[in-house]
Amino acid sequence: MPDQAACKSRRGVEHGERGAAAAAVLARHLPDGYAHPALREALLGVGFIDAADPQVARVLAEVPAEQLLQLGRSWAYEAYEPELVHAGLELLRGRATLRDRRNVQMLGLLSRLFGRGAFEVLAGLDGQLPAILWLADRSDSWGRLYAVHLLRQVEDPRARSWLLRQAVNGDYLNQYFAGDLADDLAIHEVLGASSLR
Repeated sequence: MPDQAACKSRRGVEHGERGAAAAAVLARHLPDGYAHPALREALLGVGFIDAADPQVARVLAEVPAEQLLQLGRSWAYEAYEPELVHAGLELLRGRATLRDRRNVQMLGLLSRLFGRGAFEVLAGLDGQLPAILWLADRSDSWGRLYAVHLLRQVEDPRARSWLLRQAVNGDYLNQYFAGDLADDLAIHEVLGASSLR
């Protein structure tokens, strides 16, 4: 087997380099206006960005929130390139409004590409657990992985019920969360409940 520590270290370096590259592109082009074509072209060269990356977050903090919201909507809902749609969802994190809910859910249906971004945007909207559960029901593969990760952090009986009854659907990727989920939900206690006898 490859050296896991070395692989993890390389991934961290790559992630850090991508964050620095994305931050540099945003710092160079955002002052020219969010519709500037050079920004789109430069970001396509960077690939997927992470708005939570400290380097990217510092640049975004200098830009008016309304400008970032409009840019996020423009990319997420109008761009053809997956990298820009993903970047749009990243900019909508913590900035989206209820107006964005349905569009974000629709993007989240392409769960392998945009599941994580969609769930993170929905998680930032108050009172939107039903919207998250709606998307979780319709997600598969990596999208379901992101749904489970998010819902495991939600203190709500509706989230627990979904995790207990619907999280595991037989997909190969269930192996990444099934064990932890069983511990979280105390499955051994549920199976031993008198109501199941």
